[in-house]
Amino acid sequence: MKKDIQQWALTLIGASENEFKTLIASLNPDQRGAIGQLHKWSPKDEIAHLSYWLEVFLGNIQARQNGQELID
Repeated sequence: MKKDIQQWALTLIGASENEFKTLIASLNPDQRGAIGQLHKWSPKDEIAHLSYWLEVFLGNIQARQNGQELID
């Protein structure tokens, strides 16, 4: 069961990484250079935010596997 969950998580993370790369490649120069605001994030802001939470998710999976404290 643990190996199945590990494989599922790695597959999910790999697919997410590919989706991010596709999304980034699809941004036009204006979107890439846009400066976000507090209540109006730029595409870069949103990608950075999602990337951070993906890292937290991966870190929590690894922490759980190693009996370490999870990131809140």
